[in-house]
Amino acid sequence: MTTDVLLILGAIFVWAAAALLGVICFFSKKPKSSQSQSHAQLLPVGIADWEDIVDYKMLYVDKTSLFNSLITTKRKVFLARPQGMGKSLLCSMLADLFVNGTSDFKHTAICDNWPDQNRYQVIRLSFGGLGGHDEIMMRNSLKGLLVEAYVSAGFAQVKNMEYAATTLNRLLGHLSSISLKNRLVFLIDDWDYPLTASYGYPVRYQAALDVLSEFYTWLNHLEHVCFILVTGKTHELSSQLVTCGDIRDISADPEYATLLGLTPEELESNYAPFIEAAAQRRGESVEAVRAALEACACEVSLDGGAKVKLYNPRAVSRLLAP
Repeated sequence: MTTDVLLILGAIFVWAAAALLGVICFFSKKPKSSQSQSHAQLLPVGIADWEDIVDYKMLYVDKTSLFNSLITTKRKVFLARPQGMGKSLLCSMLADLFVNGTSDFKHTAICDNWPDQNRYQVIRLSFGGLGGHDEIMMRNSLKGLLVEAYVSAGFAQVKNMEYAATTLNRLLGHLSSISLKNRLVFLIDDWDYPLTASYGYPVRYQAALDVLSEFYTWLNHLEHVCFILVTGKTHELSSQLVTCGDIRDISADPEYATLLGLTPEELESNYAPFIEAAAQRRGESVEAVRAALEACACEVSLDGGAKVKLYNPRAVSRLLAP
């Protein structure tokens, strides 16, 4: 092979290698748009699942310092807050904590403040899925929700109980026996949805009232339950239904005033970069964006006549996201 041919082949090889390197570099570069959207990717817009927040490294303002006292000293609680304040996320976090321990809570206050090594079966219910036009339909709907929740918690035998129990009352009787032999935790979200969705429909409203009354009477008297949390948007009839027994209302308890929502200090220390990014994106001043955020704030009344100002996390994230 002549020297000229070798030189030509060498030049071709160098050119091919350079071209390949260029292609690799081109595809490995992140587009500028992805960098400009980093704030939006971190904001949990409409996300109420703790696993998603952890997996995608979304912004979370740590409230877990209150978990230990809530669980160990209160044990059975009711908490009412407006929509979007983080009630469903709280239920999701507590479910993860009771089932998996602190494995998903690195860099939070509860990680080093949770001595309980036990694992629990979590019965998680959302009454946003409870419906029906009359009492029979509503009872059947609640039976279905209960069976699904118990099966998800590992009690496959409840499917057979559903077939054997012809009424809601009989099913609840069967479920009572499970609590005697297991470490059960109940997390109930949207407790008041069946009532608020039935406004203007007297038959449906009364049916919801009767079904919820039977359920919460059962729940209040259930023995050997390790923890109960019931959340909703309103206090309407809660004293007659939810907190008629051992379940205590902590909605106005100053100790847990900031368990949900964002204080002004938390908003400033955690959301400042997102506020600045939103201002730049909109061509507005930072002060204008801060003023817009005031529409996301509300006052929560506490025992003793005190009030606390809280920002709605969902509304804040939606306002600041691109």
